[in-house]
Amino acid sequence: MMEIQSFDGVGLLRELLPILLAALAALVAAKLFVAPRKADQAHRAPRQAIQTDLKLAGPDVPTLTFFGDQLKRFEDEVRRIYAVNHDKPPFGRGMKNLNGPVPPCDVKESIRQMRAACADLQEPVTGGWRLHEPLDDIFYTRFLTAVDFHQARALQLIRNYVKFRREMRGGTPPDYSWLKAGLGIVPFEDVMGRPIIVARAKYFDSQISAETFRSFYRGMVDSIIAHLLMKRRPQLSDTNPFEQYVLVLDVLGATRRNFSMTAIQVMIHESNNYYPDRVAQIFVLGVNLAVRSLWSLVSPMVMPRTRKKTELIKEADVPNLMRQLVGHEKLPEEYGGSAPRLPSPAQAKTLSDMAGPIPADIWEKLGAVRMLEEKTAMASKICVAWDMPPYGFRQMSSFKLWLHSRGESTAITRTITDCADFLTDLQQSADLKKLNLDLPKRDEGYSPSGWLSTCCSIR
Repeated sequence: MMEIQSFDGVGLLRELLPILLAALAALVAAKLFVAPRKADQAHRAPRQAIQTDLKLAGPDVPTLTFFGDQLKRFEDEVRRIYAVNHDKPPFGRGMKNLNGPVPPCDVKESIRQMRAACADLQEPVTGGWRLHEPLDDIFYTRFLTAVDFHQARALQLIRNYVKFRREMRGGTPPDYSWLKAGLGIVPFEDVMGRPIIVARAKYFDSQISAETFRSFYRGMVDSIIAHLLMKRRPQLSDTNPFEQYVLVLDVLGATRRNFSMTAIQVMIHESNNYYPDRVAQIFVLGVNLAVRSLWSLVSPMVMPRTRKKTELIKEADVPNLMRQLVGHEKLPEEYGGSAPRLPSPAQAKTLSDMAGPIPADIWEKLGAVRMLEEKTAMASKICVAWDMPPYGFRQMSSFKLWLHSRGESTAITRTITDCADFLTDLQQSADLKKLNLDLPKRDEGYSPSGWLSTCCSIR
C-alpha cells in the first residue's frame, strides 16, 4: 500500500501545517472581535488569569428607597404598570386605563415589609463593585408585581435570584457561539428611555440548543440591566421607573424553520424566575395567519399580564408603530426610518454590529470585551483538514481550516500555494510558536484520497 510520504506535496504540507495553525491562532486572538489594541499596548505584561465575573453595578449606583411624596408617586407608577397601562407620554397619549387590574393589597405597606424581609440580603457598599443591582424599592416591586403581590412567593424569588447572582458571580458575559448567530441586537432606546431588543426571527435556528439560547438571553438582558443602572439618577425616572426594556420580535421573512419551542420555553422560564417584569412591552412585527396560529399555541404558557403587554402588528402598520416608538432619525431604513439598515449576521464585523451599540458599550466598560477575546483565544481549537488526491497533483491539494469555539466553527479553504503565500510574511514572527502536529500514518486509517482532519488546542 502506498505510504503517505509518496504523495506529492506532503513534505511542504508537513512544514507549513504547524506554522499555519499557529498563525491562524495568533490572528484569531488578536483580531476576531473589536478594534485593534492601542499602540502603547504592543509590549504587554505577562498574561493574567482571565476575569470570570461580570459585575453589574458599582457602589456609585444610587439605591432608590422612597418616602413621603416620593413613595406616593412611586405607588402611582406601580399601579399603572401593574394595570399594563402604556398610555403615558411621550409614547402614549396620556389617557387613563380604568379597566386594568388593581394591586390586591396596599402597595406602600408591601414595599415596607419587603425591605425588612430582605435586610439580611444586603451587601456592604464598601470598595469594589457589587455583583448585582441594588436591592431597593424598584427591585422589590418588580418581584411583587410579577407574582400579584404575593409576598411569600416574591421573597422566595428574591432569595433565589440573589443566590443565582452569587453563583454566576454577577452577570452573563457575551459568547461568540450566540453573538455570531444574530439572535438579537440592541441598537437604541425608545422615546421612553427603554432599551429595545430587536429579534429578527428569520435568523433563528430551530435547532438551537437550550443552553445557547439561555446564555444569549441572560447575556443580553444583563447588559441592559447594567446599562440602565449606569444611567440611573438619585430620583425616580419619569419615563422608565421600573427600568424595563422593550422586545421587538420581527417575524418578517421568517418561516416554520425559524420557530423554536425550546427558545420560547427557555425565555419564559428565565423571565419568570430571574428577570420578572423586566419587559415593558412586546411588539411582534409582520404578523400573518401563521404567526397568529403560533401565538395561540404559545400564549397559554405566558402569564396574563405578559399576554396583555404583547401586541401583534400587521406588516402595513410596522412603519407607523416603529416611528412612534423610536423616532424617524434613529429608526433603521427597513422599519421606515432614515438611519442605516441593521447589519445581518453575515455582515456583522464588530461587537456593535453583532449585539448593538448598547451592549457593546456596556461590555467595554465592564471589561467583558477583554474577557471575550481571551476566552476565545484560550478555549478555542484550531482544526485542519487536507485533501489528498490519489494521483498526487500538488495544485489540486487543499486545506480546510476552522476555529472551533463551543461547537461553533468558521471555515477557510485554501490551496497549498495559497497557504504558502499567506505565510510568507508570518514565518519569522516571534509570536508564532511551533506546534507538534503529526500527519496520519497508513496504519492509522489513512486513505490515499479524501479528507483527513485533526485538531489541536491553542493556548
